Amino acid sequence: MRQIRTDLNLIFIAIVTIVLTLSGALSYYRTQAQLEHDLSEFKQSLTIQLQNVLPSVMWNFDDQQLALILNAEMRSPDIHSIEVFSSDAFLTGRIRDDNKIVVMTAPKTQPGPESENTEIYYEKKPIGKIVITISRQRTDQLLRQMVLEKALEIILLDALLMLTLTLVLQRIVINPLSLLGKNLSQAANSDKDLESIELPNNPYKDFSDLTDGFRRIIKRLKEDVATRSLAEQQMRTAKEDAETALHQLKDAQTSLIQSEKNGLFRWLGRRDCT
Repeated sequence: MRQIRTDLNLIFIAIVTIVLTLSGALSYYRTQAQLEHDLSEFKQSLTIQLQNVLPSVMWNFDDQQLALILNAEMRSPDIHSIEVFSSDAFLTGRIRDDNKIVVMTAPKTQPGPESENTEIYYEKKPIGKIVITISRQRTDQLLRQMVLEKALEIILLDALLMLTLTLVLQRIVINPLSLLGKNLSQAANSDKDLESIELPNNPYKDFSDLTDGFRRIIKRLKEDVATRSLAEQQMRTAKEDAETALHQLKDAQTSLIQSEKNGLFRWLGRRDCT
């Protein structure tokens, strides 16, 4: 048979899990949108910064200064690579490989979806371009960590809730109900007067109402039994009175018939004498 404790635990755990899952999903999408927005702003800011710094360096063919600028920008973990092109050739670049910054000697064969091309102008004349590729590794790692933390939070809260509900229900509901059921079973198998059976006292109104209801049922049953016993006694008395009256009626009828027969015989005897 099903148990109240099990059903209540499952219901509360299901409710908490659903609420925390929905809350976690909402937080996940909000965080994802915020990270995407921050990443987009960072890429735009980096592009503007390089557009302002690189033109004079490229115009002056200052390879040392260009290398310092690229190395400084690559310190951000959100940048996967930066490629610098002149009008007709690849100049230099930096790419992140296993958390190490590697100097590029040739451009990537195919830009990824996170790459963005930006023209470089010097005194309003195009002198080259830069290709910036943003890394989503840190963003994805933060989102995965967030999902893992939320899942761990749900598991811990479910475990804590199950333990708490089990202890509370066992003490407040299950034990009193078990004791009440045990006493009622003993009362049903006992020869004592049901009103003399002592039921367990409980400080909670719900259980007090239950025991009071049981006592009222016992009282009502006794009253019904007493009423039926009185009715049966009255019926037996009425039956006995009816039988007595019928017997008396039969005796009177028999006496009357016998009297009539005796009178008829006397009349016939006098007639024969005359």
